[in-house]
Amino acid sequence: AGMDEGETYEDDFEEADDGIAMAPVEQGALGQEIRGVRQFAVGPSAQQQNEDAGEHRPLSAPLVMPIKQSGLHAQPSEGSSNRPSTTAASNSNQTVQTGQQTQAGAMPTNELLWHSSDTQVRPIVGNPRIEKVPVLKPDEQFLGLPKVSALKNGDDMQAVEHALFSIDSMLKGKAVASAKLNALAYLEHAMVIQGVADSILESEMIETLGQTVRKAKSVQLRIRALHAIGLSFRHAGDVQQAAVDSCAVQSALDTLRGGSNEVSMRRRAIALIGELIFFAASQQEEQANIGGTEIEDRAQLVPLKLPSGMLTLVMRCLRQGEDSVVQGYAVQTLDNVFAGESKYVKRLLDSDTPFLLLHLADAGPTELVRTTAASALARLTRSAPTLSSPLIERIGLSTLVNIIRGAQPRAAQAFLSILGCALSDDGPSPKVLRALGDGKEICTALTKNVAQTSGALRAKAIVCCSALSALHPKWCQQLLSCRLASGLEKASTDQEPYVAHALVSLRSVLSSLAQPLLEAILSADQVKHDSSKQQGSGPSEFSGLLMQLASSASTRACVATPKVLELLARGLSSPSSSIKKTVLHVLEALSGQAT
Repeated sequence: AGMDEGETYEDDFEEADDGIAMAPVEQGALGQEIRGVRQFAVGPSAQQQNEDAGEHRPLSAPLVMPIKQSGLHAQPSEGSSNRPSTTAASNSNQTVQTGQQTQAGAMPTNELLWHSSDTQVRPIVGNPRIEKVPVLKPDEQFLGLPKVSALKNGDDMQAVEHALFSIDSMLKGKAVASAKLNALAYLEHAMVIQGVADSILESEMIETLGQTVRKAKSVQLRIRALHAIGLSFRHAGDVQQAAVDSCAVQSALDTLRGGSNEVSMRRRAIALIGELIFFAASQQEEQANIGGTEIEDRAQLVPLKLPSGMLTLVMRCLRQGEDSVVQGYAVQTLDNVFAGESKYVKRLLDSDTPFLLLHLADAGPTELVRTTAASALARLTRSAPTLSSPLIERIGLSTLVNIIRGAQPRAAQAFLSILGCALSDDGPSPKVLRALGDGKEICTALTKNVAQTSGALRAKAIVCCSALSALHPKWCQQLLSCRLASGLEKASTDQEPYVAHALVSLRSVLSSLAQPLLEAILSADQVKHDSSKQQGSGPSEFSGLLMQLASSASTRACVATPKVLELLARGLSSPSSSIKKTVLHVLEALSGQAT
C-alpha cells in the first residue's frame, strides 16, 4: 500500500525540549484504503512456509530469546529459530546448560552476569499478569457458524474462510451492537487457529476492525475491536507494511493521542501498539542475524516502518499520573524490546526513558510495574553497560539495598545485574564506590541472597561478591565479616549450573588474593609499600583476612594452592617470631584440626 500525502514515518523523529524523542503529528489518517489485499485464504500454507523457511515465527511460540555475544543461556529447542517470542517466562531458576559453561576456568564477570531469564519475553496483549481481560463466550448458533472448537485443528479451511467472511460482513452491516460483539467474541476465540491472524492482517478485515474502532457508537464494541486487532498482531506469523499503515493501527494511535476518557480504550490501544513495536523490533533482530543469504534475498528483507510518534506515545505512558494498567503495558513493551538489540533500543536509550524506568522501579504504582521496569532497566544496561553507573548513583544505597533484600526476586535480580555491570565495566567510578558507603549494608544484602535464595538470583549475588572482592581486599574482608563463607557453603549444594559457575568465578578471585596477601605478610618492605598504597592496610589486617579464608571449608581451597604452600614453607624459616606464628595459624586452619 502506498503512503497517503502528508504521512510521516519514524525516521522523522525530532528532539523535544523534555528530552524525549518527539515526532511530528501526522496530518490525516494512515492507510484509509489498502490496495491489492488478498481475500480470505486461511490455512497452513502461508504460515507453514514461513516457519519452514525460518521466518517470522509466531509470537505465541514457546521460545527463549537468545543472548547475543555473551552470557549464559539455554540451548534453543530442536527445530526452533532464534527469533524472540512472546511466551510467559519460565522460572528464573531455569537450568542453564551451554557448551561454553563446561570450561574449567572462570568466566569474565561481564559474561557470567547474564542469564537466560534476563532475555525471556512475555506476552503484551492478553497478558493476565498485567490485566485480566474479560473473555466473551460466542454464541455460534446465533451467528450460524460452526463451533470454534470444531475449527481449531484447521482441517476445514472452507468453514474457517466462511466464518471470517460472515464476521466481516456483519461488522460492516447494520447489525445491532450485541450481534457485533458476539461476532468479535467468535473472532477472538478463532485467533488460535493457524493462519487466522495472518488472514485478518492481510485482508480487508483489518480495515473493517479499524473503522469499527472509529465509528461504532458502542464503547464496548470499540474496546473489543481494539482487542481483536491486538490479538491478531500477537498471533500473526507475519506482518506486512499494509497492516501497519491501516486505519486499525492509526485508530489505536488516535486513542492514545486524544487522551480518551475511557481507560479501557487506552489499555487496549497501548497493548496493541506494544505488540506491534515488539514484532518490528524482533523482525529487525531476525534480519540482522541472517547469515550467508544471497544478495538478492537480502534485498527483499524490508523492515517494517512504524508510524512516527509511536515510540513517543509509549514513553508518555510511563509518566506519573497515567493509569497503572496502561503503564504496565508500556513497561512490558520496553522490557520485550530491550531483550534484543534492535535500533529501537538506541533510540530509547537516547531519551530520558532510563530514568523514567528507574523512577517506576522505585516508586511505581503497582508491584508489577516496579518489577517490570526494573527488568527493562537491567536489559537496557546489558546493551549499554556505561548506563549502569549513573543508575546506581541516582538510586542511592538505601533504595538499592531495600530492593536487593526485598520480597520480589525479579526486581532483586534486575538490580543485581545493574550493580554487577557497574562493578565490572572497566572498574567502578569513584561515585559508584561512594554510593556504596562503607560497604556493610550492601555486603549484608549480597550475602543474604547468597545464603537464602537459589538459582539465578543467588548466582548474580555471588557474581557481585566476586566483582567487589576483585576491587580491593577490604571488600573481601567485609563480605566475609557478613558471613559470606556460611552462605557459600549453602550455595555449594545448589544444583543450578549457573550457581556452580558463579562459585568458580568467586573462588578464582579469592585464590588470586591469597598469594599477594601472604607475600605482604612475609615481606616487611612489601607491607609498608602496600600500606601506603592501599589505604592503611597492614600486616595484621592481611593476617586476619588470610585466616578467614583459610578457616572456612568453602574458601579453604582458595588458599591451599601450591604457590601459597611454598610461601608458607618459606615463612617457617623466617627469623621473625610473629611471622612464624602467623604461618602456623594459617597451616592449622588449612589442616582443619589443631596442631
